[in-house]
Amino acid sequence: MNGAGGASDGIGQFFIGLVMMCGGCYMLLNAIKITSSFGMGTHLWFVNST
Repeated sequence: MNGAGGASDGIGQFFIGLVMMCGGCYMLLNAIKITSSFGMGTHLWFVNST
């Protein structure tokens, strides 16, 4: 019996990929900072590089 995608270990690879995708989404969303300061020449959003 084959797992997900027809591979012999498809279920394990699926869950490893799911965990890696959730971790990547968390790191991406954690790096974005949205501010609400308005004015001439100010940015409404920026990516925090620290």
